[in-house]
Amino acid sequence: MNYLKRSFVLLLILCTLFSFGQTPQNYESWESQLDTGLEFLDSNNYKEALVHLNEAYNISQNIFVKNEEELGYTAYYLASTYDVIKNYEKAIPLYIAELNNLRLNKAENDPHFSETLLRVALIYKLTGDYDNSIKTSLESLQIIEVNQGKNNLEYSEALNNLSIVYKKTGNFEKAIACNKLSNTIIENLYGDQSIIYAQNLTSLSQIYIEIGEYNKAELILDNVLPLLKRLDPKGNAYILAIFTKGVLHHSRYEYEKEIPLYKEVKVISNKDDLAYISANNNLSVAFEEIGDYENALKVAIEVAGNTLENDPNYFIRLQNLAFIYAELGEFEKSLTTYEKAVVSCRNTFGTNHPLFAKLTDCIGQLYLHKGDLEQAKILFKEALSVLLKSFDENHSEYGFYLNHYTSSLLGLNQNDEAIALMIKNIKISESNANIESQDYYRKKLGLAKAYNKIGNYNEALSILTSYTEKLKHKLGNRHPDYGDMLKSLGDTYMGLEQVEKAIPIIDSFNTVLISQIDKVFKFRSEKQKKSFLKITNQNFDELQSVAYQLMIPNGRLNEINLDNQIMLKGLLLNNSKNLLSQLSTLNSTDINAKILSYRAVKTKLSTTLSLPFEERILDIDSLKNLINTKESELVKLYSTRFKQTMNLNQSWRQSQSKLDKNDVSIEFSYYEYSKKNKSTDSILYVAYIFKKDWEYPKMIPLFEEKQLKSILSKQGPNQLYASRGSKARGASNTKAIFDLVWGPLENHVTNSSKIYYAPSGLLNQVSFAALAKKGEKTLSEKHNLFQLSTTGILANNKMTPTTNTALFIGGIDYDSMLSSNENIIQHSFLKREGIKSNRSRGEIWIYLPGTLKEVETLQTILESNGSLVTRWSGKEATETNFKKLSGNSPNILHIATHGFFYENLNKKPPSSFNLSTEDQYRLAEDPLMRSGLLLAGANQTWKNGHNKNQVDDGILTAMEISNMDLSNTDIVVLSACETGLGDIDGSEGVYGLQRAFKMAGVHIIIMSLWEVPDIETAEFMSLFYSNWMQSNKVKQAFNEAQRTMQTKYTNEPEKWAAFVLFE
Repeated sequence: MNYLKRSFVLLLILCTLFSFGQTPQNYESWESQLDTGLEFLDSNNYKEALVHLNEAYNISQNIFVKNEEELGYTAYYLASTYDVIKNYEKAIPLYIAELNNLRLNKAENDPHFSETLLRVALIYKLTGDYDNSIKTSLESLQIIEVNQGKNNLEYSEALNNLSIVYKKTGNFEKAIACNKLSNTIIENLYGDQSIIYAQNLTSLSQIYIEIGEYNKAELILDNVLPLLKRLDPKGNAYILAIFTKGVLHHSRYEYEKEIPLYKEVKVISNKDDLAYISANNNLSVAFEEIGDYENALKVAIEVAGNTLENDPNYFIRLQNLAFIYAELGEFEKSLTTYEKAVVSCRNTFGTNHPLFAKLTDCIGQLYLHKGDLEQAKILFKEALSVLLKSFDENHSEYGFYLNHYTSSLLGLNQNDEAIALMIKNIKISESNANIESQDYYRKKLGLAKAYNKIGNYNEALSILTSYTEKLKHKLGNRHPDYGDMLKSLGDTYMGLEQVEKAIPIIDSFNTVLISQIDKVFKFRSEKQKKSFLKITNQNFDELQSVAYQLMIPNGRLNEINLDNQIMLKGLLLNNSKNLLSQLSTLNSTDINAKILSYRAVKTKLSTTLSLPFEERILDIDSLKNLINTKESELVKLYSTRFKQTMNLNQSWRQSQSKLDKNDVSIEFSYYEYSKKNKSTDSILYVAYIFKKDWEYPKMIPLFEEKQLKSILSKQGPNQLYASRGSKARGASNTKAIFDLVWGPLENHVTNSSKIYYAPSGLLNQVSFAALAKKGEKTLSEKHNLFQLSTTGILANNKMTPTTNTALFIGGIDYDSMLSSNENIIQHSFLKREGIKSNRSRGEIWIYLPGTLKEVETLQTILESNGSLVTRWSGKEATETNFKKLSGNSPNILHIATHGFFYENLNKKPPSSFNLSTEDQYRLAEDPLMRSGLLLAGANQTWKNGHNKNQVDDGILTAMEISNMDLSNTDIVVLSACETGLGDIDGSEGVYGLQRAFKMAGVHIIIMSLWEVPDIETAEFMSLFYSNWMQSNKVKQAFNEAQRTMQTKYTNEPEKWAAFVLFE
């Protein structure tokens, strides 16, 4: 930066000083502060420089009351310091004060005057005050021309700055004229092979890019880049030219071509340079455009983290990061990041700047994603209003924002207004000859969607058939925008009842969806994947709705939907459960250390969540964020090392090939029903059914969820038998459930001996074995039933559990560590009403004598079969001992104890509330904390609260189980009540103990759907193990045990039907 010379004639200063009646002391104080400030400024210590220069300026305003030159250059130095730290709000008035001082002192002809004027014009441009920038630039041009003429560098720089401002205001004709005039001067001064001439040409190419003259821009850049690379391969001019070439590729939707250019900038720049940070920012946007969310997010986080909060570009970095979060379905993170961006933008540019309009539009898109159409409409309207304060409707951003605004109108059923504005928007683009851009295609797509919505399918078809292939050519066949257009084209053909044309289009759209899931799942944690699936699943629901509405079923569409359900069911679980065990097989010291670190943090989380609020030292949110980070890192390693196992494409035909002739397979599904892509309040259940020789699966409509809910809610407890944790509950209303669930399927399964079925939603709570028509046999009597997590499992080789080693846990002493102080009172936050659990509030866990007899009997059965059996009873069955099984678990794990499950109340107590131990589990947000098993000493914690001197408390939660490695265990038998219950969460099924054991690596689980009678449970288990040891067929043994119990207890299904075998 240039500074005024500090050489003044002492005599002149003294004369001036005394002539105004000032004391030498005041002057000396001013001079001291000024000199000290300049010394700090020269050493780049801006903070200290500002302290002294501000003091010098304050003194100068008091002693130089006649606008002496000293006042002017003090203001200049202070302005320059604020300028360096980019505090333009304070710099501008000080520069203007100095300019006014020079005018009063008749110094307009001083070169410094025009230099300062030009700097002010440039700052106005940087802050978006384009009117003042133009005004100031024109004034500087006049002064330079009068003082120096036109043929000089300063005049050329002023012209170039003016050209850039004209470009930003959309006055491209004047922008080109100013640039060319500037170039002529530079060519005369330095020649056409100079760096500065090439730099000016780069600016000209930027204007051509803005107006869509891409060929002219490319011609310039192809000449400029080799020249600059030869003259100054690491200079700013070369970097600017690379950036501009990247922008050119971006404007042409050649995202793959711009990426290596920004990478080159990073190579030749330092990490702290603005060029490096800006290159990363553009890289993030390019990665997002091609759907590479992993790199987009990674780079965006890095950019935002490396940008100072006082940087004018800070809010843009946050804006880009928030946009990617929204694309990934992380709406809360996105909104929080946008809120920070709003504060930054408002402080830097105010709320009337075009950049604020862009930010507002982006936030509107977030609300559009969330389905809050009213808020989205308000924000889009505000963005348009702010933009029009600076530009007219011909500006490209206007059409971009208007397109989003019309989308919100369409969603709010304001169709006529939406269509009128869409047509207007398209005409503006056409009048500006902007008809080959991605934005133009999006406008046409929006209009096609509107025509689809009002039933004008022929108009929609005309648009979509014209532009679908064009968009594919520009973006590729896996881009989300191309998928969006395919979806609309499929809707159009369905509206025209041209189903055969629609199906291939729907199939292609489905492929795009799966490819997007695949990309995200290769680098995100389970929680983050879940957020992305939440916004993606709507599309799969709509495909099922389309099939449901067809008058004539379409086999290929049924096939697409069935393949989707096989893929989606347990998708998060299947992507996570083998992660650690597979990575462990690599025997990498580094990877094993990462796994240990990940498990350690998960252990800290589960331990912390088990503590009373007042004893929690670690922050829960911080632990969860750390887990997500570590898990994401492991997922990336897994996707890199085990690429062959990451294929999401599923085919029902692989399962079909494993069926025998009379077998039948049933994949249940439930989805939010929609009509014409508009959601309804109905949740429908269907069944996809197929046999060995069927060409296509059949989709069988079943019922609305509210019908099943109504039946299940009427089931009351049967109080005849003592049970494990509560009293036995009857399995009533089986006929009503049969008619609803099985009746529509009966004609397809009549002659089937084996039925493989995969429940979904509330069907996970139904005991299919007990279903029957009035007066007829139950399903378990008619068929061999095999419950699966998904029928896709049939495609894999059938796993037969080994019986070499077994651990039986039962006869547990729940009081083994109970203290003598039994009168501690803890207040309860909850009322009993509306709480579903398997026990009365405030009870302790009673000893279960039947469980000891059960495990002793089972031990005898397996030992006689040659198995190596271990039994834990009494005080030995501790939580600590159980956790030691991780990594070294037996083939068979049988647990006979109390179990618990609490439904989600969706409420949080105040953190200071004195909760009972039980309420801590009841109110837990995570469903894996609301279900668990009770082991030795559990009553001490349950009744008296957490003991700080104990690591484990006897309450083994599902969360703790999920963090174990039980991959050596083939089968877990949970001989406890309601161990099959949990939160039902979309296609992931039940979040509870069954999910926890699956996450730990267990293959087969036997669990219960309701409270289990103690004596009959022991009887059932004895039958099951005896059958298994004789036949070595675990599923057959289970079915035979149920039939034997059913014959003995014909009218008492609560004694045999609660248990299900789940693979």
